[in-house]
Parts: sequence; structure tokens; C-alpha cells
Amino acid sequence: RIDSSGNLLVGKTSQSDGATAGHELLSDGRFYHTKSGDHVGRLNRLSTDGDILRFAKDGSTVGIIGTNSNTTYIDGSAANTGLQFAGSTIAPRDSGALSDASVDLGAGSYRFKDLYLSGGVYLGGTGAANKLDSYEEGTWTPVLAGSASGQKTPGTINMGRYTKVGNLVTVSGTVSWDSTDTLSGLIRIEGLPFTVNSPVGSGQQYRAAGSLNGTVGVTMPTGYTSGFGMGSDGGTTWIYLVARSTTAYSHNPTIANVGSIYGITMTYETTE
Repeated sequence: RIDSSGNLLVGKTSQSDGATAGHELLSDGRFYHTKSGDHVGRLNRLSTDGDILRFAKDGSTVGIIGTNSNTTYIDGSAANTGLQFAGSTIAPRDSGALSDASVDLGAGSYRFKDLYLSGGVYLGGTGAANKLDSYEEGTWTPVLAGSASGQKTPGTINMGRYTKVGNLVTVSGTVSWDSTDTLSGLIRIEGLPFTVNSPVGSGQQYRAAGSLNGTVGVTMPTGYTSGFGMGSDGGTTWIYLVARSTTAYSHNPTIANVGSIYGITMTYETTE
């Protein structure tokens, strides 16, 4: 049917701009092909790979949809980028072909917002050592305790924060205590958010080291005058207080009933 405006209608008696099943070739250059409950059309290229549908502006191609080895690609014009969809991979294309390490995602003035990943990101290479598989920020509660027994009641200012990038964890915080609990064994700060990496072989050790600033209620053992540091053995979730001298170190400072340690910080590896 050709209506009074010169529109060609197939399967319908009036123009509906696609709202009714059928075909419309409009005299102003538009067309509508409409099917209810099924695919609308099929473009079938035989024998060879290549373009299936081209989009043009003023006669020049600006976009292409085609096939390559039974996959689908979307390209821009001849010198622009595109994407190829194959299996579980979306691969970059450039100038009409698959491309490696030449296509950017976003730009300095045109950025994507958030990126949600269930896996990791390979940075600077494709090997296992290049994979960044986790990033996390959070809080932890540092508590003063003895390795054999006893734990000081945490004070009101106990607070710790951590940042985990891959297998590297940086912790910081403040420790305070307010009780007469007796501590037995080596003095340590418990509650690390992740386990310190363990040694990789027999007879080997992995130890992380950190530092602390002001201390109140902590007295170095006799003969140790070089100040306090911190350290942690592999496979643990605590930090030892370490008193240093010029020739040795000790894990046994004297702890008063009430005290605090301001500004602890340590970076360590974890397997978690």
C-alpha cells in the first residue's frame, strides 16, 4: 500500500513509526521494520569474513559491524578503534584489525567512572607477577597482649586503619590500654587484619618491621637504650614490641597498668 504521503506500507494500512508490526518505507528517507516477539531481520554474508553492515555520513563510512572467524566485531571508520567479541573475551581493534597494546580505554578528559571486577588487573605485562588481584581499605582494632596469656583492656582511643594492595598490607593506628591484667610472655599488639606471609622453606624466616612514635607506660628492659621498634614473624597476626640496644634486641618491655602507644605503622606481605 502507498499512502497519500508517498510512504510504502507492507502488512499495515497506515504509518505508525514502528508501533505496529509490518514494514514502512517513508518518503522522507526513514524506514521501520517491526516484528512482535521475535527477531526483526537477518543479514547473511556468505563464504568469507568481512563487513556485514556499514554506516555512513555524507557518503563516508563511519561505522562497521562485521564478522571475523565466526566472531562479531564493531569498528569505527578506517583509522579508528573497535571491539571484537569472541568466547569470553572482548578484544581491542585498531584500523580494521585486532590490536595489541595500542588502544586506550577512556581518555584524560573523558574518563569512565567505576570499574567492577571479580578478578584482577594485569599491569605492565601478562605474567602472574603482573597481576593485581585485590585492593582493600578498612579498619582494625589493635590490642596489647602477652604471647603466653593476658590481654589489656582496650582504651577508648584504640583505632587502626589499613590499606591492602595485592599482597602488600600497610597498617597504622593508636594503641591504648586501661586495666591491671597481667601479661605473660612476649609483649605484642594483636589484631592485624591479614596474616603475615609465612617463610617459604625450611630454616627460612620472613619478618616484617615497623616503627612507633610516642609511648606512655612502656619501659625498656635494663640495658636497652636505643628505642623501640616493631616486628612480626611470618604466619602471625600480631606485632611484637622490640627494644633495641647496640648489640641485641628484646621483646620484654615493662607495661604499666595504664598507657598508650601513638602512631604505629608497619608494612608487610600477606598470602590472603
